[in-house]
Formats: sequence, C-alpha cells, structure tokens
Amino acid sequence: MQPIRILLVEPPPGLGAVLAGEPDLSVIGKPRGEVDVLLQAALADVVVLGAPGAQTPAVAERLLDEYPSIAVFAIDGDGGHGRLHRLRPQVTELGEVTPAGLVVAIRRAAADGTDPAP
Repeated sequence: MQPIRILLVEPPPGLGAVLAGEPDLSVIGKPRGEVDVLLQAALADVVVLGAPGAQTPAVAERLLDEYPSIAVFAIDGDGGHGRLHRLRPQVTELGEVTPAGLVVAIRRAAADGTDPAP
C-alpha cells in the first residue's frame, strides 16, 4: 500500500513529529510561499496548512482549483480547530483537533473522500 502523501504548510505545532511515527503517512514537503505550495501539491494527496481564525485561506481555494481530488486541511494557528476543504463543494468543520485526531481525519479523507468528522 502506498503511503498517504502529505504536504505541510505552516502546520500546527507537534504535527510533524506525530506524522513521522505513522508508517502509512509520508510528509513530502514543507514549502515556503504560495507558488512553492502549488508546485509541490501536484505530488500530494493531502495538504495541511495553517490558517488564521475561521477564514478560508486563498491558497486552499487555489489548491482545489488546480487539484480537484486533493484534501486541504486548514488548521488555526494553535492547532485547536480545523476545517477540511474538498471540491464537492463542501467544507467540514472539524471542531477541536489534536495532532493524533488530525492523523485520523487525514486517513479518512485520503481513503475514500468521506467526511472525516466522527
């Protein structure tokens, strides 16, 4: 089974360490700048990006325009809340998240595109 390829863009604290311990998840990059994000996303199944407050980052919309099958997780600055953006159109509120909880949501979103919320 091929690992789920994850692109981290200003992720919440501790997420990289949690992902490193998961054999079915592979961090493929930590880009800097929107152009780099868009280029590296071509190789990703999932993008996790830091997002201020409840706003949808413009780069999330661009990612979905460029890569309709990708899952984009927008996580607020402290990693306490998040949203999953998919081209359905639909945004799923994740509510409070922990790095371990985000790992579960990433697997669900990458596996079959279903709602990762419990």
